Amino acid sequence: MFRIERPLVELIVCATIVTVSLLYLLLKTVGNGQQTVDFQFIWLAGHMWNQGKSPYSPEYAVLGDAMFTGNRPEYWFYPPNWWPIATLTGLLRYEEAQTVWRGISGGAVISGIIILGQAAHQYVTSVSLIRWAALIAFTCLSSSTASAFALGQTTPFIFFGMACFVCGYVAKSRIWTVVGLVLMMLKPQVGVVVCAFLLTSWSGIIAVTLAAAIVLLTAVPALVQAGVMPFLKYFIATLAAHGALPPNAPHSMTGVRYLVYELGGGNVDVLILTVLACFSAFVLGFVRSREKHRSAETDALDLSILLMIILFFVPLHIYDTFIVAPIIVLMTPLSTLLQWILGIGLLIIFRANNLAELTGLDDPETQYSLGVRFMTIAFTIMLGALIVQRGDVGARNTRPPR
Repeated sequence: MFRIERPLVELIVCATIVTVSLLYLLLKTVGNGQQTVDFQFIWLAGHMWNQGKSPYSPEYAVLGDAMFTGNRPEYWFYPPNWWPIATLTGLLRYEEAQTVWRGISGGAVISGIIILGQAAHQYVTSVSLIRWAALIAFTCLSSSTASAFALGQTTPFIFFGMACFVCGYVAKSRIWTVVGLVLMMLKPQVGVVVCAFLLTSWSGIIAVTLAAAIVLLTAVPALVQAGVMPFLKYFIATLAAHGALPPNAPHSMTGVRYLVYELGGGNVDVLILTVLACFSAFVLGFVRSREKHRSAETDALDLSILLMIILFFVPLHIYDTFIVAPIIVLMTPLSTLLQWILGIGLLIIFRANNLAELTGLDDPETQYSLGVRFMTIAFTIMLGALIVQRGDVGARNTRPPR
């Protein structure tokens, strides 16, 4: 009787998953004719900078109203280190620029997957086909990825930066670490948490210093055009306006901010939560710096906890959450039980919006972020499980030999 060998079945299944995933990503990039929302903000800022104007001014809203319809840009929320990227997009017509933006975003996602594969080689001699397929499928097919590409969001670049950082950290490569930090500082509430984690060692301090110098250099042209004081005045005012917009309300964001809203209906300031995340990351880094015995397991646990600190404490949107994908690679050396817990959490995050639709258990007010309740539950479980395991490993490492 004809018998198909298991490796062949595994190869066929994995090849099918990868093919479907990449085709879906291609559809969301090249084949997506839908007008972006968030990319409008970036393109308009670059357009103004190229004309010698500053987007950190009331003229930004005037031009946004004149050039776009529907959800028009009113405030430029992004930091000045976006100047190089925004000005490049502003050289093209908007319709051309959004196509290029989606294409480069897709390239950033694929590049991030490849880099994470390289990071996995620090733990194991070869990455299993199943793990490769899972990483590609999660990153390409998750609802957060689809949302990010539809809106023209910046998350693909933050994901790429996170992948560079993870690879640099496990491979002890300062160049990759610095590249990762510079890219993650495009979303400062993510980048500063990683910087806080690194500030507990000399090598980390050097990497953060180099990244800070590069970020400052990229911001200089924007600050010169706007003027430092006008920039600060405008930026502080827009940050206050940012929190008042409906998509940025507590019930539309993940993590602690949503938990507080659910439990008591309160609202915790984003700055407070970001500081709390930085403090937690610094404590994690400090504990790590005091340990004499390190292993692939402690590396994987610490980086996974750092990721979950960001996702749990820093208020993010649904489209930001596929930056959790590195955990698929990081959990390679962890215990089987912990891998199962993290795997279940990742499955919840993968299509949280579909779970919300099927069960009807999501908050009815979360029209901008369907699935936020499921994601917050997953973040809580994953972070708790990782901390418990890290405590057990830490106790084992400090226990005197018999």
